[in-house]
Amino acid sequence: MAASQGGSNESSNVTPSKEELEAEIKDLEATLVTLQEQRKETEGKLKYYLSVSWLMRNTTNPEEAVRRHIKLLHEYNEIRDVALNFAGKLAEGEQRRTIDVLEEYGMTAKD
Repeated sequence: MAASQGGSNESSNVTPSKEELEAEIKDLEATLVTLQEQRKETEGKLKYYLSVSWLMRNTTNPEEAVRRHIKLLHEYNEIRDVALNFAGKLAEGEQRRTIDVLEEYGMTAKD
């Protein structure tokens, strides 16, 4: 390590160009977005698994647990449908893409 700091190898001391740095920043920003999406997806899965786990622990009758779970899924889907419909109407009124409206409110089409 000490040899590379004071060595005579000029190629190791080359400063990246502005374009190279901008390209690296763009790559890092894209990676950040991907990681943020993965985190959000993982958090959603965790919430789901925790809710199922809670439901199973707090319901002595397995059939009741399944019925309750299905009911909650239906409620979620209904709320999601309303939200997507609303986002679509809002996007149409503003002449924008629905996905852009969803992102503005911190949502994705997967939500």
